[in-house]
Amino acid sequence: MNRSHRFLLAPLVLVLALFVGACSDDGNDNPVIPPNTLELNSGTLAGGSGATYVHTFATAGTYPYHCNFHSGMTATIIVDPASTVSVLAISITDNAFNPSSTTVDTGAVVTWTNNGGSSHTVTSN
Repeated sequence: MNRSHRFLLAPLVLVLALFVGACSDDGNDNPVIPPNTLELNSGTLAGGSGATYVHTFATAGTYPYHCNFHSGMTATIIVDPASTVSVLAISITDNAFNPSSTTVDTGAVVTWTNNGGSSHTVTSN
């Protein structure tokens, strides 16, 4: 009996990932933020969809942000431990964040909702 065997080689693709960890000896929980990482980076929030973006502010400071599509759309969140605001909703309409400036407590959860007809972003300056 004559049998012919053929072997086909299939391409093999390997995906490698690099995980970086860090430790601190000061006894505090210190977040590790990779370089060039934006605090706020919603991606595109489609217009007319009610799309939302949620972010928790862990560190006190001033966080200016803008819409990548509309240069005149700017706003600021101030994170101050003295604030009593722990949950905040921000409405995105065409050409505005409302409110455009506000103060929240450390650990506050902020939700942006696109109520406008155009697409928008929430992006750190």
